[in-house]
Amino acid sequence: MFFFSMVSWSAVYTSIADGSYNDCSIWDNGCPGNLIPVGDTVVINNVVGVSSPMTIRGVLIINGSGSLATSNYAEISETGTMINDGDFVCNAEFEINGYFYQSGLATIQYLHNDGYLCNSGTINTVSYTHLRAHETSLHL
Repeated sequence: MFFFSMVSWSAVYTSIADGSYNDCSIWDNGCPGNLIPVGDTVVINNVVGVSSPMTIRGVLIINGSGSLATSNYAEISETGTMINDGDFVCNAEFEINGYFYQSGLATIQYLHNDGYLCNSGTINTVSYTHLRAHETSLHL
């Protein structure tokens, strides 16, 4: 007789200091990966810089006191959610396939939206030629 146990682990990582995303000392619960898996939540309360590509399958929250900046590709996957109440800078392609709730300031080099974008804040792109939306929902 075989017994299988399905154990689901999820974690919440909250920034407690300014610094690099990959610096474990700025987090309260170890280091979150650049792939945020389903079930995990990353909360940004400080000024945080990302030095490699990111994929959000779980939840990423940038609170009003927080700032997240990257010069690399970032993606919200179909299962992912990003909430920006602070400052988000992506100096590369930012691809939305999941949910992006934007009430802060977002500065994005190239916005590619195939998901859900709800904006009550400000989104700056380099030019309108860098906004790409297919079969998608835009609430601006």
